[in-house]
Amino acid sequence: MGFLKYNSSDSNVILTAEQEKQLLFVLSKYRCRRTLKDYFPYFATDVKYEIYLRTETENPWHILVGNINICYIAGNHLPYEIIDPQSLIYEIDDIFTTQ
Repeated sequence: MGFLKYNSSDSNVILTAEQEKQLLFVLSKYRCRRTLKDYFPYFATDVKYEIYLRTETENPWHILVGNINICYIAGNHLPYEIIDPQSLIYEIDDIFTTQ
């Protein structure tokens, strides 16, 4: 998958195989829309979850949720806004509080 950071931590969260599977499933349910708004630079304290998602066919994606809710392709800072980010945060929280 890549890595996940929580509350601007300097270290990555180690995911179990089940957590990784659940996180990928949750992420697959959400959509984004292109925005021209400039989110960069951003404060690490504005990010509750930072997810770095590697794929086999595309460049890696960065997903930031918290006070800012965007995803973008690494190396390309043209962001997409996450639609319904509060529900996404709730679902991600649920993965880590029920395990």
